[in-house]
Amino acid sequence: MRNWHYILIIILNLNLCFSQSNSKYQKAISTFVNDPELANASISISVINTKNKELVVGYQENKSLCPASSLKILTCAAALEVLGPNFKISTPFVLEGKKINDTSFFGDLNIIGKGDPTFASQQMDGALNIEQIIDSVYYFLKLRNITLISGQIHVNSDYIKDIPENPEWLWYDLGNYYGAGCFGLNLMENTAWITLLGSYQNGAMCNIIKVYPPCLESTFCSEVTTSLNDDGEEVFILGSSKDPNHNVIGSILCCGNDTLNLKTSISNPPATFEILLKEGLEKRGIQFQFIKHLEADHIEVLWEHKSPELIYIIERALKRSVNLYVESLVHILGDKWYGTTNRKQALLGIVNFWKNKGIIDRGIVLKDGSGLSPKNAISSYQLASTLLNISENKQFQDFCKLLPDASTEGALSKYFDPKNDNNKFRLKSGSMEYIRSWSGYIMDHNVPQYAFSAIINHYSCSSEYLRKKMASLLKDLSKI
Repeated sequence: MRNWHYILIIILNLNLCFSQSNSKYQKAISTFVNDPELANASISISVINTKNKELVVGYQENKSLCPASSLKILTCAAALEVLGPNFKISTPFVLEGKKINDTSFFGDLNIIGKGDPTFASQQMDGALNIEQIIDSVYYFLKLRNITLISGQIHVNSDYIKDIPENPEWLWYDLGNYYGAGCFGLNLMENTAWITLLGSYQNGAMCNIIKVYPPCLESTFCSEVTTSLNDDGEEVFILGSSKDPNHNVIGSILCCGNDTLNLKTSISNPPATFEILLKEGLEKRGIQFQFIKHLEADHIEVLWEHKSPELIYIIERALKRSVNLYVESLVHILGDKWYGTTNRKQALLGIVNFWKNKGIIDRGIVLKDGSGLSPKNAISSYQLASTLLNISENKQFQDFCKLLPDASTEGALSKYFDPKNDNNKFRLKSGSMEYIRSWSGYIMDHNVPQYAFSAIINHYSCSSEYLRKKMASLLKDLSKI
């Protein structure tokens, strides 16, 4: 009888502890959502225990909201499972024509794009940059003693037939680097660099003094002027892959003859690579002469360029929020599932992939894979459930390491202590105008303790205030 008495006391104590713990979770969430500054905001929050798979606490967890870049988790996790962490994307360089003598090739050098977003990237670890790629092509031509190509360099970019820029993206995003289109052959993350020269004079025109790659110099026209009003300082680029010219518009603060560097999108990466490769090979001693097309009796793979492994592509996509990387994976997944890179079909495949796991049933709107479209919609519970599913997959137990460490990376880092909070919060953030989200893991001794997602739309406070509130909420949850 005494034993039953002790057992009853233990059960009551456990229930009391659970109840107290539960009320602490609820208090932390309530403090956040009941802030007067968020009175008009739409909010969805979910916290799932990775051990018992239960929703610890939630607030409108099933409400579908626009997640911005947190959506990348959905696409990247699907790609990692379907394609495998060691998957590489190939770009073959093919000689098609006739070798007339020891040093002359009559025909074309064809490059067949397969959607590699890292091709010639200067930022991606393990990727060959443009000069290294040209060096490699030159090396393999010299191995065959070819010094003259009587033909053309041609890039086949037909692997992706969709309009490069997603039609669901905002017009003013397209000309900027984060809205770069996705092509069968991408180049340097489809990013160009522009340098503007400032002026001391109010209302003066800021001329473009440098463009990289230089062959794109005629593509850009500056309408940027100087201003005495620093509140209105804003510069952006208008244009798309269908526009021969991009306009740089806006104003910058009068600050003397200082320069301003801008990142923008390359409107035609395949054509740009054709120019750069030809110029680079000519500098290295390969000659070209134009001839009419000959029927090819000789087809030979000169060289096959390989991307870094998929796991590193995804790490950059998530930690640096590179939209192009994720959009490329959308097309590649479509090819894997359906034999077509059609964007709509591929996006439907991603939704079905998670539906088949029982994670997504309804309420999701997927217009792209990267989260740039404001029409995307998903609930925090669906995102947190996706993260829970990933944490349960033994193949991807280190997925959390692909997410930014909020204590040292991103806009929340200023509110955390790099020593005490190191590796406590692995989160992918998302941001658009009046939209913020954070999705990832609250860690305990380097192991995911909670799958967490918070989406906030239409808030009226400053973004800085909201970030401070979110950091406080995360700290409170981690201490319970």
